[in-house]
Amino acid sequence: MGLKAGFFSGVAAGGAFGSAFGGKVGKWLQKARDFPKFIGTTLAGGISGGVGSRLAGGKFWDGFRNGAIAAGLNHGLHSLQQRISEYFESKKAAYDYAVEESTLLELENGYTIEREVSGFALENGDYVVQDPTNNTRTRSYNEIIVKGGKNYVRHNGKLYQIKSQFHTHPSGMNYTEGVGVSRADLRLMNNTLSGAPMSILYRGNEWIVSQGNQFSKYGYSYSLTNNGSWK
Repeated sequence: MGLKAGFFSGVAAGGAFGSAFGGKVGKWLQKARDFPKFIGTTLAGGISGGVGSRLAGGKFWDGFRNGAIAAGLNHGLHSLQQRISEYFESKKAAYDYAVEESTLLELENGYTIEREVSGFALENGDYVVQDPTNNTRTRSYNEIIVKGGKNYVRHNGKLYQIKSQFHTHPSGMNYTEGVGVSRADLRLMNNTLSGAPMSILYRGNEWIVSQGNQFSKYGYSYSLTNNGSWK
């Protein structure tokens, strides 16, 4: 059975809402046939972004604007792209791709519209980055297949056993606590992945979240280690 888990974080978008929709999203909407769904997705993304921003110590409306933009961009991309995952033989290639795919739009006023991108380190030593077109800046989906008590990810019709999970957190977000380890992060690591360490890619560094006694929140205890740059 497939399991999906969301990850929550945030980034401020300032007054970029109008300019972004007047450009990239406007072109995508000309081809979209499900405008009502687009509106619903955009509003939901805005609300989720606002709540996530407040929880992280930021402003609700900054989060709402950026969440709405990211949700709209993702909806447009999803209407034009096939759902695909990418396979890599090295951590550097997988991480570089995930970070690159995290950036949806760089605006002239310096703001960057981002989304989370997630993937898995495999037991065979390779990596799979999951399709990010349904993600927002506050949520990434991990389609995990549980079979025989083990976790797998599907790529090109084949199942690969998962060793650990990684995902990006928006570089534009200033978290009030560390790198923004969320309840969903800890739930996925402890409950779904049986305590396997998780990597968060944030501002060029790989942060390892593992079971430990360094921090405690949301009913979980964990440790956080800066593994440095993967470059």
